[in-house]
Amino acid sequence: METTIKQLSRRYHLQPDQRDLQRELDDTVAQAFDEGLDVALAQLGIDSREEICLRLVQVPLAFDPDQSRQRNAELWSRHIAEAIGAALAGRNGDAGNIVRYPSRLHGLLDFALEVSAGRTGRAWAWNQLGWCSLPDNPAPAEARRQLANALCREPALLLPLFVRLAEAGRLFPLLRELPQADCRALLQGIFTVAGVEPRWLNSEAPEVPATERGIVDGEIPAPVALRNSVIARHLSESPRALPHHSAIPRRQWLLLGLIELEPALFSRTPGAIAAQLAAAEVQWRRLTAEGIGEVRRAPRLQKTHDEYLEEVRGKNIPSAEQQESTFSNAVNLHSGLGEIGDFHSDKAARERSATEHRKIIAPEEEGSEITALREIDVAEEAIVDPRLEPATLHSEWAGLFYLLPLLDRIPTEEGIAFALAGSDEFSRRSLAWVFFHFFRRAFEYADCEDFPGEDPSLRLLCNLSVEEETPDFEDPEDGELEVLDIQVQRLFSALEASLPQPELSPGGRWRWLCQRGARLQLDPTWAEVVFPLQGLDTEVRRAGLDLDPGYVRWLGKVVKIRYE
Repeated sequence: METTIKQLSRRYHLQPDQRDLQRELDDTVAQAFDEGLDVALAQLGIDSREEICLRLVQVPLAFDPDQSRQRNAELWSRHIAEAIGAALAGRNGDAGNIVRYPSRLHGLLDFALEVSAGRTGRAWAWNQLGWCSLPDNPAPAEARRQLANALCREPALLLPLFVRLAEAGRLFPLLRELPQADCRALLQGIFTVAGVEPRWLNSEAPEVPATERGIVDGEIPAPVALRNSVIARHLSESPRALPHHSAIPRRQWLLLGLIELEPALFSRTPGAIAAQLAAAEVQWRRLTAEGIGEVRRAPRLQKTHDEYLEEVRGKNIPSAEQQESTFSNAVNLHSGLGEIGDFHSDKAARERSATEHRKIIAPEEEGSEITALREIDVAEEAIVDPRLEPATLHSEWAGLFYLLPLLDRIPTEEGIAFALAGSDEFSRRSLAWVFFHFFRRAFEYADCEDFPGEDPSLRLLCNLSVEEETPDFEDPEDGELEVLDIQVQRLFSALEASLPQPELSPGGRWRWLCQRGARLQLDPTWAEVVFPLQGLDTEVRRAGLDLDPGYVRWLGKVVKIRYE
């Protein structure tokens, strides 16, 4: 836990004969803040990974000369922590002095959302988080400039933040007010992280190698359903929002929607990329001509975490309102006006967002269509977007997320995830097919009798929806099996090097690491894996497998791992 106090003011009420107590009071104050406050906050159950920005708190304290300095310091620490807790709960009427964010990244999201709406009342909190150095009541142009600088410093988080802004209907209003150079820099950051080569940025059909044209003309992966993109919906709702923005060609807005839905697309073969771009162009023309239509929710297949607890414990679970009124668990506290901002629990915002996404979009005016690269027939299907609202699910195989450092950042020439995505053997396969069969082979290699194909952790890592049924994937061919097995062996070798446990077989090590229950908190761009505190393992921590993965490019999500 990290506590930062910009200014600490003290006022002692001493009688003339008590002047000699001032040094003792100074030492007690120092001990209360330096040693006891973090402990007292943790005892209140304030999550150490949260960010609490506090502008002002006033706490009357009583000094008992008959008690030891240690005892007085402990009491003071507890009273100060309780005052902070009361401010968080809104019990003392000073909600304008405190802002609570689930993470520092949510502070950046709040910065973007508020500035895009022309509000800067929480600038003091964004300053405390280090995102900017704005004065009180800053000029809107200066707030936008510093926001653009903050966003450019986090290129891996730009796409998730763009999706959130689009979901709130704020993306294009914000970009419209930014200088063209800032817009170009933001999009270039997204394209660099996604691995988009310059040739794909042009609005004309890219040149496809002759050896790969058969992929475009014949068997290709199923086209990405562009109408499920939050960014594409937002652009369809505002078809003339940026029609003449010379800094950003129309093709680049299309690329944003594709990367949102299939973030590892540009790690694939040129033919597969060209095919998806051509299909997306056709889809976009239809979307702007016909509108998005009404979004239909898919039936929920997964068990929620609360249902799991009811089943296991056989007792009632507190309501969401009751849970939100309590502290979660052990905070980066910044002492230094705004409302309490908890983006995961803002039901009204979620309902507004869902309503906006369900409305029927008016067709775009003539003459603003994108010319299709190639007339590839895109099947018209019902829109199924189960990601409109955050979901909380239970997973029995949440330890699979510990594999992310080995899959994504393995210290070899080419990471496993991108070796799979970019293999020529899989050019006609969807990424979901590739990762599904990769994990199936891994479970077979580990001698696991049952493959947990419906577990939400595994489905997320396979780029599958946690709500829909698993597609009826066909079996791999011999050449595909060979590539899958090579990468599975690489994974198990990396796992053995990270967790050298000679008493365990490869399969035993796999089950020991991966078969762990946890709560998953999911939304379109964030996935939070919450393990029970008793599940914290020193060997896993020593190997660096449970550190926050951050933005995982091939998943297109920010992944956080925590314990409570």
